[in-house]
Amino acid sequence: MSVVGIIAEFNPLHNGHIEILNHANTEMKADYVVVVMSGDFTQRGNPAMISKYDRAKLALRHGADLIIELPVIASTSSAETFALSGIAHLSATGAVSHLLFGCEDANMEMFRTAANLASSDSMDYHKTINSFVKQGDSYAVARQKAIQMQQKGVQLPSDFLSKPNNILGVEYVKALASDAYAMEPVCFPRTSSSHNSKQTGSSASGSAIRNAMETNQAQAAQPSVPDDVMKLLRFNAQFKTLVRSSDVSMLLHYKLISSDDFTEYLDCTEDISNKINNMKDRFVEFENFCSLLKSKDLTYARISRVLIHIALNIKKTDLESLAMCNYAPYLRVLGFSKKGTLLLSHIKDHAQVPFFLSPQGGINQLNAIERTILEKDIYASDIYRALLTNKSGRVFPTEFTRKFELKDING
Repeated sequence: MSVVGIIAEFNPLHNGHIEILNHANTEMKADYVVVVMSGDFTQRGNPAMISKYDRAKLALRHGADLIIELPVIASTSSAETFALSGIAHLSATGAVSHLLFGCEDANMEMFRTAANLASSDSMDYHKTINSFVKQGDSYAVARQKAIQMQQKGVQLPSDFLSKPNNILGVEYVKALASDAYAMEPVCFPRTSSSHNSKQTGSSASGSAIRNAMETNQAQAAQPSVPDDVMKLLRFNAQFKTLVRSSDVSMLLHYKLISSDDFTEYLDCTEDISNKINNMKDRFVEFENFCSLLKSKDLTYARISRVLIHIALNIKKTDLESLAMCNYAPYLRVLGFSKKGTLLLSHIKDHAQVPFFLSPQGGINQLNAIERTILEKDIYASDIYRALLTNKSGRVFPTEFTRKFELKDING
């Protein structure tokens, strides 16, 4: 049985994502496509533009067969943790045979070379990284320079590790190098615009689409997404349920004025905590505050992740709990296709961790550590639901009252 796994955010689902799903189904001839998808908060430290349930439904309409939620601790973490947890979840199904990922440079030998270099435990390698960080480089830039200094044999392009999809791809391949995972990696060339590009058109990035929708320019985003995605985006815009980082501002501001020490939160060092304290009197809005804190050695994305961890109460101990569960504490299903019901039966028999469709169904299966991770997911979903209610003035189902209906994927 050929089961292709994809790790994604689909924020929102666009033409580039459709190409990957089509490649899995047509070129790779997958029997099933399994997606491990971020929930309501993403790896860049932002709330997703539309809910995880709507994003799952759209993915199922366009070629996925099963959607599994990536826990919020991992979905808002660094590329390394995001990738490692995504791989662990796909592996825990006991069914996935291939990992398919999008990238800017579709050369698997380059990914294997970079992954091998990035896995180095040598003292010289880590000293080199630290020396570049002390000179003012961000960790990502410092690591890129250190890897380039180690190169032997296959030479990586100078900008190979500055491209966001390549960075994730290296982390995927690095995780798969472990004997614990038997999936075969397959890279797929990204044809859409650069990940953070604001350029619109048929190959626009998720960032460009979100920017267009947030600035009331839906027409500019329309060529970039399938018709049903645009219909949903317009619907959400009409009813004020398109979520953006600024919607977290009030909650974050409250958390910032309630403490003088943020070092317990995931990704927050003492230096970052001090910087937040020194600047918090100037807080106006989430994105503006990220820009105030940003510096040469501290990227916007890193700051955004720290702030979302503070807002969602995600601490360093939570990542330790996730690691204790080998980064896949359970498999929480967000949706499945009609064909996917057959795969569900297989996974129920072969899953290496608890497997469930609803939080209530999972609670009774989980041990104490696994339950604390699920509680973080439920809390994050409650926060997202509160953001929706605050924007729209409407009530939304909780994680315990929402029902998944198979007919929805054709609706």
